Amino acid sequence: SSKAGPVGVVILAAGLSRRMGTGSKLLSRIAGRTVIGHVLHRVAQAEGLGPVVVVIGPQAAALEAELAAYPRVITVVNHQTHLGMSTSLRAGLEALPPEAAGAFIVLGDQPFFPPEVFQALLAAWRDDPAPGEEGREEVLIAAPVYNGRRGHPVLFSSRLFPELMSLEGDQGGREVLARHRDRTRLVPLDSPLAAWDVDTPDDLERLREAYDRLMRKDDSPH
Repeated sequence: SSKAGPVGVVILAAGLSRRMGTGSKLLSRIAGRTVIGHVLHRVAQAEGLGPVVVVIGPQAAALEAELAAYPRVITVVNHQTHLGMSTSLRAGLEALPPEAAGAFIVLGDQPFFPPEVFQALLAAWRDDPAPGEEGREEVLIAAPVYNGRRGHPVLFSSRLFPELMSLEGDQGGREVLARHRDRTRLVPLDSPLAAWDVDTPDDLERLREAYDRLMRKDDSPH
């Protein structure tokens, strides 16, 4: 099947952090780890994923230094961040090997998606109809649903890479998802912090507090 090749990970980390004031929001710390560090830690826990590409903006020396601690990560600098998120998506997909069967698109500022999301989405994406089975088509996209709302990361088949790479401006994968609803598998997952992103200093403070509360309630290691 066309789904036998490696499945890469593209982490979009080229946001300009305008609303955070100084410095990159991705280097803000929660519980001793940077926001991007939490994301990479969760990606690293997932078994059997292909290359991990992180797309950063042009003036991101501190972020680049942070990423250097992760030897398996490919860092790509997007010099067109001013043209919107579509350019980062394109830069990330172009850095994957040609034999990639698909890619997870991960947002660098949503640090607390559940680590099991990767295996759950892979299983849903690989669940294609048996030969001759009527009424079901090949799954091209798998996405998690948290508390009834679709979230990230999202897994796209490489068959959709040309469509993703032709997006323009601030469009992300949402447009492609809308076009292929009938070929999308939604996977409900329970995760209290999955949809939280860090856009402002207040977001960061709220996320720190929520994370501390959860950790106190649940002392098991994550």
